[in-house]
Amino acid sequence: MRYLLLIYSNEEEWNSLDEASRRANVADHTAFTDEARAAGVLVHGDALAAASTTRTLRRTAEEAVLTDGPFVESKEWLGGFYLLETDAEEALAWARKLPLLPGEAVEVRPAGLPHA
Repeated sequence: MRYLLLIYSNEEEWNSLDEASRRANVADHTAFTDEARAAGVLVHGDALAAASTTRTLRRTAEEAVLTDGPFVESKEWLGGFYLLETDAEEALAWARKLPLLPGEAVEVRPAGLPHA
């Protein structure tokens, strides 16, 4: 089964970090990526661009409406993800290893639809 580890952060707090702190966090994520790859569970992972670059397409009954910005108004933004091929318990164990900054959260969500 595949699981998404969705990393939510506060974009303003990330932007307020000094360069050394940002580099350290990126290095920690690189180490996590290397460990997950070596364990054979990493399918893919990546950082996402700033929320300000997001465009949302929403379907109404009559039309598709395109807006700038993330789907919901929130201080949190989806900053990155990892897609793992593993079981639920191991996905949670990997989530616990993520190098999260204070205030960040990780959502562990099954990916894909069950096969009929």
